[in-house]
Order: sequence, then structure tokens, then C-alpha cells
Amino acid sequence: MEEWIDTVEHISEVEKKVSVKIPQSLLDKEMNAAISRFASKASLKGFRPGKAPKDMVEKLYGPQIRYEAMTKLIDKSFQEVLKKNEYAVVGEPQVDFSPTEGSTEIQYTAQFSIYPKPKISGYDSFEVSVETKEPTEEEISQVVDGILRSKADVKPVEDRNIIQEGDIVAGEIEVGVDGVEAERPEPLIVKLGTGAAPLEVEKALIGKSLEEMITVESKIPDTHQDESLRGKNAIYKVRIQKIYSESLPQLNDEFVVGLGGEDKTVEDLKASARKRLEAEYQAQKDADIDRAVVRQIIERNPFELPNKMIMDEVKVLARRAKRSEPLEEIRGEYEADAIERVKAAIVIDSIVEAEKLHATAEDIEEHLSGLATSLGLSSKEVRNFFEKENRYMELFMDQSRQKGFKFLRERVKLK
Repeated sequence: MEEWIDTVEHISEVEKKVSVKIPQSLLDKEMNAAISRFASKASLKGFRPGKAPKDMVEKLYGPQIRYEAMTKLIDKSFQEVLKKNEYAVVGEPQVDFSPTEGSTEIQYTAQFSIYPKPKISGYDSFEVSVETKEPTEEEISQVVDGILRSKADVKPVEDRNIIQEGDIVAGEIEVGVDGVEAERPEPLIVKLGTGAAPLEVEKALIGKSLEEMITVESKIPDTHQDESLRGKNAIYKVRIQKIYSESLPQLNDEFVVGLGGEDKTVEDLKASARKRLEAEYQAQKDADIDRAVVRQIIERNPFELPNKMIMDEVKVLARRAKRSEPLEEIRGEYEADAIERVKAAIVIDSIVEAEKLHATAEDIEEHLSGLATSLGLSSKEVRNFFEKENRYMELFMDQSRQKGFKFLRERVKLK
């Protein structure tokens, strides 16, 4: 039996174009099958359901039958081409089907992007320079102060409407970035003097009245948690509607015992605060190492990305930054970060696959147990959440990647 003929044009590493010719014999076979399907369901006057002659069915439904047969053959042949070449399509293929006059065969082309499958090498050793940070006494005190404030007696201030340093204020804030205004104000609750809000905003609020709108221009610091916002110009519009005062409990062993944890003394509490900060700084150090290592691997293994994957990540970054302009207009602001993020995921997934570092059931269970402890929940409650939200595959991928990063960190020499 005749088969279709396909040829693949390699436009780039990730862009392909396939041309397919399907002979008339295959179309005739698929047409006959389609006619039988239509005949089995057709209800024509003078015939019992499914008993109408096939030639009559073809005459009545010919164009529809031909379209169904051609569509099925095109889809089947295209899927076979993908399977034969081990292509994973990204986005929708652009199919061009133009019947050739006088020809009895089906001819079509399909241009599409594929998921990159780079052969990653050169990840045996790395030299990386990162900051090593240790908790200071001031930072430990800030953690303890935060615990005290969480147990503070907070009351509304009724005898004044002028904002003072140390007040807890509640109101609304709008943050515009690089000339793009916020879509709507967001709630704001902050204690002035703690650094929870930008310093310029806190200073501007001192001495202002309730319901007074203040506008502050500032540059987003380079330490901001969202890398895509670092160094950008921001305009803050703030309106405070309520003032609160707080009365802190006395810090002593009795207070610590009352927290209900394992700590029994003030010194125990400070030691726990130190451990917490050390864990946070180590996590940040690991993240910095991971980022530096992946950048080195990408430099050693250049590969292309489909435009669709880049734009999808640009969309994620723009949404996180609350940008609403057309993506093509702001693509340049986020493209470099988007490319790095997508390539990093592909690199680490490739290494996980090559080194067989996929998360095991024991890895998942250990992670869920630790998560449950940190959240004060049972393992069953945490497990039920992931099952209900259908997020087990996401959890599996995340834990596999964590094993991959750990594998790479073991090959790092710190400068």
C-alpha cells in the first residue's frame, strides 16, 4: 500500500517545516471509512436509520465527508512525522493546505517550533564567587522585635490625625513603575520606622494628615526580591486612613514560654532567631550559587529558544510586575530575564534526565513532612492540598530540580 511522503526543512534548531504528500489511494481509503461512519448514523427519508445506500450518503454529504477524511489524514500524518523525528511541538503549527489543480493527492506544509533538547555538557566543575552573610546582633534583635510586635496590643488612635514616627498606619497605596500607572490601589498596613515600606515613603508620611494624598518618586533598590523591578523608577501614591498605636509585651522568659514553642528563655529565643536567619542566608547563598552555575552552563552550551517560549515567560514577568501594555511593546524590558529563566529550566531538566536525578516517592514524602512542620499542619492535610489542586506533577518537577541544583553545588569551588 502506498504511504505518504514527508520531507523536513530545518529552518533552525527549533524551527522546522515539514512538507507532506498523501497519495489518492490513502484518501480513497479514508473516504470509504468516513462514508461508512456517516451511513451508520444517517437518517434519510424512506430508509431506516443507518440503512441508507452509501452512494446516496456520499452524494448528500460529499464535501463534509471529504473534509473529514482529509483533516484526519493530515493530522495523522503530521503526528507520525513528529513521532518519527521525536519532536515536541511548542505552540500551534502553521498549516498551509492548498489543493493543486489537476492533482489527486493531498499536499500540505506545516511550520512549527519544537521544544529545545540541547546536549548539555561541561558541568563537572565550577568556580563561583558569592557573598557569605552571617546574622548580626541587630538583625537578631529585629527578628525578636518582630515576634514581640506580633503579640502587641494594637489600638486605634482617636485623639490625633497627624502621623508620627512609630505609628502603625493603614490605608491604600498605588505603585507606578517606569511611567506605567497601577491599575488600582492596594491595601497598605505598615509600622513606620521598621523599613517595611520604602524609606522615602515612610519619611514623607511623617507629619501628614489622615486622608491626605502624598506622592513620592523613588528608585526601586537593587536588592528588591523581584529582579525585573530592580533599578526601575517608581512613583508611590499613598493615602492613610487610620492610625494605630501598639503596646509591646515585656521580653522575658515568661513571655517566651507563653509562645508555646520549644524555647524556654530569652536566650533560647535569640538562638532560634539566629538559626532562622542562618537558614535564610544559606538559602540565599545557595540560590546565588545556582544562578551563577546555570549561567556558566548556558555560556558553555549555547542553544536557541522558540519565540513562543520567550513570549510566554515575558508574559509571566509582566504580569508579576502588574504591567498591562501589549507584550510586544514591553518585550525588550523583560526579554533577557525571560530567556535566562527559560534556558535555566531547560538546562537543569536536561541534567536531571541525564544523571537520573528524578525525585523519588521518599523525596516527595520528606518534603511534604517538612512543609507540614513549618506550616503547623499534618502531613495528611498538606498531601490533600496537593492532590486537590492537582499539583503533584509540579511538586515532582520542583523536587527533581532541587536535586539537580544540589548535584551541581557539590561541584562548585567558591572563590
